[in-house]
Amino acid sequence: MISKEEFFTIVIPTFNRFNELVISLPQFLKLVSNNSEIIVIDQSNDGLPQDNIVFLKSMCSGANVRYYLSEKPSLPLSINTGAHLAKNDIVFILDDDLDIIDDIIIKHLPYYSDLSVSAVAGSYYAGNYSSPWVPTEISGRAKTLASAHMSARKEVLLSIGAATWLKKPFTTIDWELAESINEFGKVVVAKDCFVFHRAPSVGGCANQGFRSVEWYKNTIHNHYLWLRNRRFPLSLLKLPKHIFTIIKYNIPGLGSLISFEFWKEVIIPAVRSGRNTYKKYNKIRPSEIFEDREIKLLFETKKFD
Repeated sequence: MISKEEFFTIVIPTFNRFNELVISLPQFLKLVSNNSEIIVIDQSNDGLPQDNIVFLKSMCSGANVRYYLSEKPSLPLSINTGAHLAKNDIVFILDDDLDIIDDIIIKHLPYYSDLSVSAVAGSYYAGNYSSPWVPTEISGRAKTLASAHMSARKEVLLSIGAATWLKKPFTTIDWELAESINEFGKVVVAKDCFVFHRAPSVGGCANQGFRSVEWYKNTIHNHYLWLRNRRFPLSLLKLPKHIFTIIKYNIPGLGSLISFEFWKEVIIPAVRSGRNTYKKYNKIRPSEIFEDREIKLLFETKKFD
């Protein structure tokens, strides 16, 4: 039986959300044991003022924490780099805007006693307690997960990783990652394990409160890559689902999707961009990490300092 005293790593990607991070981080610090660690990968474009660094380092004193800074914002790169840097076998990926309402460590770790389990998809309340989100599952396998609240074996994240050819706002990352991991092993759903996802409209992927033309172009670009990366005939069978999802999240409505202007300014450029990206990576899904010059260690604290 795996216990909380086993080794695990919590990876926290963050982007322009210092005020959210300082609410969540103390809650995450309460989860870690002597054997465990937290890795923060901050991609904020303000360079993190010195006063903020001093404050965060003081907050983390007495725990195993490494705090990295990168000027290249990318959720997939942050997930993959965090797994690469992790010292422990089980890696949690948690958003910077979560409230911990369950002991998620105790609830996730027992699943890994089953060696066929590669990852655990956690649940969350989306902005209020009347909106629970639980990953869908079929035959005991999660069909999606949330990179806001998940865990996986390090070896799986190193082998599969998040697809780094996705563009911001990194739409499709969660569904595509669940599908990719399920090909490697099994993603299970932690139905009774919740966090509260505050999901502010600023920072992060910046996709909650505002959707520009670029948002739609990049979303269709990401769907194109996910579709092309699937084996035939699955790619063909899943095409209607991709179209339905794009329509569902199109705020202006169906009318704009069938307009000449939308096709000219969004759909055609997005498909061309996706095709170019697919060729750039030689038709192979990439799961890269930050290069050494793209990330630096700001500070490190240790449990017994």
